[in-house]
Amino acid sequence: PALASARQHFRPMSATIRLRIIFTGRVQGVGFRATANSIAAQHEIAGFVRNEHDGSVHLEAQGEYNAVY
Repeated sequence: PALASARQHFRPMSATIRLRIIFTGRVQGVGFRATANSIAAQHEIAGFVRNEHDGSVHLEAQGEYNAVY
């Protein structure tokens, strides 16, 4: 809720942004990286997704604000 509220107040419509997210829980071995890469390609988003040693998944996405959010 707080993050959604912050997004409503800050909307640079044509700015390139970079977003870093760490996912935890059951995210390894379920096709998460392949799905994220497919969605990113469809929306012209650059970045990477990688498995971490602690079982989390690190995602970084960069592109136009409206594509990333």
